[in-house]
Amino acid sequence: MKFKINKLKLEVIDTYYKWEIWKTLFDNTIFSDEMFNKCPFVNHYIEESLIKSILLSMMTLIDLVKTARNENLTFTEFKSDHRVADKIEEICRIIGQGKEVRNKVFAHNDMGVAIGTCADPMVGIANHELDNAFVLMFDILECFGEKIDKKSCDARISRGITKYLSLFRYDFLIDIKHGDAPDALDR
Repeated sequence: MKFKINKLKLEVIDTYYKWEIWKTLFDNTIFSDEMFNKCPFVNHYIEESLIKSILLSMMTLIDLVKTARNENLTFTEFKSDHRVADKIEEICRIIGQGKEVRNKVFAHNDMGVAIGTCADPMVGIANHELDNAFVLMFDILECFGEKIDKKSCDARISRGITKYLSLFRYDFLIDIKHGDAPDALDR
């Protein structure tokens, strides 16, 4: 069991990194608006790819224990453990809101959605709910002896984003990220 929990921890951390990177790059109005103004085409695809990856990763973390003859690495395997059962149910509720978009758009090319004869499903998971899902996952892992140092993860993400932006000479964006908006953006 320890091996499975450790692998789940690595999946959660990887997905958490993607989520925090998405929030940093695309969920800050001044920051994301400026990035899209500079390179809208590329940034659109980067954002879309991150969202798809995050949602698919989150869905796999709550997948069925077994699909056909294959076992899955998933939190639902531990639903019978009274220490974490309620938390797993809440994660499934939160992430389950995105199931339709996963099934009709990300995992399959639903004919009705593709040709426009039925409504394009929305992801429908609010940012604060995904944040809550990660808190619950961290709590579950801690119950099984796998603590995640969120502060260390956040610092690593912040350093990585700063380096990433400096590659593109977005120095003014780095200032915004740290709360020092340049005069030109104060208008």
